[in-house]
This record gives sequence, C-alpha cells and structure tokens, in this order.
Amino acid sequence: MNFLTSLIRLLFKLEILRSHYFGLHKYFLTPFGVLNNQIKESKVKGFTLRLDLCDWIQAQLYFLGEYYTERQVCDGWLSLIKEGNVILDIGANIGYYSLLSSKVNNVEIH
Repeated sequence: MNFLTSLIRLLFKLEILRSHYFGLHKYFLTPFGVLNNQIKESKVKGFTLRLDLCDWIQAQLYFLGEYYTERQVCDGWLSLIKEGNVILDIGANIGYYSLLSSKVNNVEIH
C-alpha cells in the first residue's frame, strides 16, 4: 500500500490531475479503501503534520501539499491577518487555518 500511496502522490504533482482530486478521491480512493488505515507524516507549508488519509482535508494536505480546494480562501485569510491580531479558531478540523495564522508575527490564536 505504501507504493500505491507514493505513486498517487507522485501523480498528483501533475496539475491536470490536481484539478480532478475531488473525483479521484470520491470515486476511486475512498470506495476501494485505498486510503484506509493510512497515517502519514508530511511537511506542509513548513509544518510537519501527522495526517489520516481517510480524512478529506488531511488527504489533500498529504497528496497535494496544500488545502487545494480552498487555496484561494487560505490566501485571502492570510492577507487579512495582521501582526497583533487575536484569532479564534472555532470548530477547527485539524487547525490548518490556525497553523497558517501562526506564521504571522505576534498573532494570538485560541
């Protein structure tokens, strides 16, 4: 299974496949159990994360290196954060926005 996971990760480096991630995840990876019981460590945006590949967001972070389906939202979020801001991350999945926010100096995150 590690070979298959590595192969899938390599294939997603191709931009044409990145845009089809949702369909590949929904109709191939999940139904066939390709990602079941797969916990992987990966460096994402400078952070080392332990990711459960059964989770939609965590699988994107592992395979694509970013939260691909919300990359414009993430970029917009980062443009709004200023030094000294206080951020409340309520209902966080894995705290990805909190991690992104922590890159800004003097930001207090709850």
